Amino acid sequence: MYYIVLLLCILPLFLLTQANVHHHTVCSTVGSLEGIVNSLLSTVEELTDLAKQRITTLEDHIRSKHDVFHTITPISTNATQIRERTSLPVDCFAIYHHLNQTNGVFKIWPNFLNHPIPVYCDMETVGGGWTLIQRRGDFGDPVEDFYQTWTSYKTGFGNLTREFWLDLVKKEDYKTR
Repeated sequence: MYYIVLLLCILPLFLLTQANVHHHTVCSTVGSLEGIVNSLLSTVEELTDLAKQRITTLEDHIRSKHDVFHTITPISTNATQIRERTSLPVDCFAIYHHLNQTNGVFKIWPNFLNHPIPVYCDMETVGGGWTLIQRRGDFGDPVEDFYQTWTSYKTGFGNLTREFWLDLVKKEDYKTR
């Protein structure tokens, strides 16, 4: 009987000791996991910042390529330009019907101009094939102010991948649908 009483007294102490050891192990593991999670969060934040920087760099490159102010091609009638004239579509509607139905910047050569121009084509709205002369929107960091001079509206301004106004020269010859 003495051994049973002794066992009943020691057993709870043994179990408490084991529980305490497991508790410390669990706490230590949780602490380690918290450290790992914090490290991963820091890495994700760094990668997100790097991705944002690279996207900005790419957007700046695209903006510089599609800046309305740098798109005028000199007038020429050489053979290369004549071949290019016959290979370029006259508007976004022609691009759409050649089965390219993705929004974006395309090079067209309207019949009323003596040089090709880059334009933004909307291939989704009401049947697609729209050549946009104005585009406004929320692109996260609005940079284009549409409070411009008449000269700016005549010559065009903005960025074809974001907000822009295409020039008004000879637009009266363009048909609307």
